Amino acid sequence: MNQKAFAGLFIGVLVVALFFRLFQLDLRPMHHDEANQAVKFGYLLEKGEYTYDRFDHHGPSLYYLTLPFAWILSGKDFSQLSETNLRLVPALFGAFMILFLLVFKNHWHLRSLLFAALLISISPIMVFFSRFY
Repeated sequence: MNQKAFAGLFIGVLVVALFFRLFQLDLRPMHHDEANQAVKFGYLLEKGEYTYDRFDHHGPSLYYLTLPFAWILSGKDFSQLSETNLRLVPALFGAFMILFLLVFKNHWHLRSLLFAALLISISPIMVFFSRFY
């Protein structure tokens, strides 16, 4: 397989991954853990405060990565955020995780790499947790 064909197919797989992860992000209600993370993020968004609790919650990465998207999509008002706004960051990271497979480009056959990318892009568990705040 030549490089142009590989690049085209890889981009196609990435588009499939984005579709599965971004389509109707607000379709289901938020899970209680998602809502808990959203409230913790809300304090950071509105007050600029984040206090890490090593016994009860996750670290700050998700919150701080969500900030620029929230500012662009809803400003600094927590009440204006939607499920889509919040789930956008995990969905994009879940899709772009496929790009990490390119590290193995010189070590794997290109068809194997494409097949792995396709399986990650449509895997139900990968799609589900990529759509979970």
